Amino acid sequence: MNNKLILTIGMFLLSGKSFACENITSNYFAWAGLKTVPASVGEPLTEFEAKQRHESGAAYYKQTICESGQVKSLTKYYAGKVFFHTEYSHEVGGILITTTNSEGKVAKHHAK
Repeated sequence: MNNKLILTIGMFLLSGKSFACENITSNYFAWAGLKTVPASVGEPLTEFEAKQRHESGAAYYKQTICESGQVKSLTKYYAGKVFFHTEYSHEVGGILITTTNSEGKVAKHHAK
């Protein structure tokens, strides 16, 4: 392998920057286990079922994932609006988790 390429890749990995994500898809769920990183989700919903829950004010979750399978975000909707939104930034050495609550308060922490 070319030494310049190895050096470039090594510099990127040591920089602590987030990894890029292409081809993001969204999925909907009835519940999520919030004690794991990223949050585990269960009981899939169709987009139609999620819209029904949204209109009725029932809770549901929207998860966005990269083509690679990395979870990018999780949003909980309740009473027809965002209850919280969590972004997962995959970095060398762990994940930066940024959560914004319904009042706009932001909390950040790292997980390995």
